[in-house]
Amino acid sequence: MVDEGGWLDEVLWVVNTDDKDDLEYLEKIVAQEPQRHNLLYIKGNKLSTNTYYKAWEHLESGKYYVKIDDGVVLPNAVLRGPP
Repeated sequence: MVDEGGWLDEVLWVVNTDDKDDLEYLEKIVAQEPQRHNLLYIKGNKLSTNTYYKAWEHLESGKYYVKIDDGVVLPNAVLRGPP
């Protein structure tokens, strides 16, 4: 995050799961810094290659967005704080 020397000032989580544990974890993340983390719920079925436009319709012009697929996020892959 920007205030910790990073380059992100906000994280928009597009919720694309119905896994109870994942949703609870996501709620915890958002609750820790609600001014920095926001949730976007898309009605209907889970998003897929041909339906991601439903999420893109909610994005604001002039901002940068990074899509991170669940296949590239590994537990403990990012260090917290200085080594």
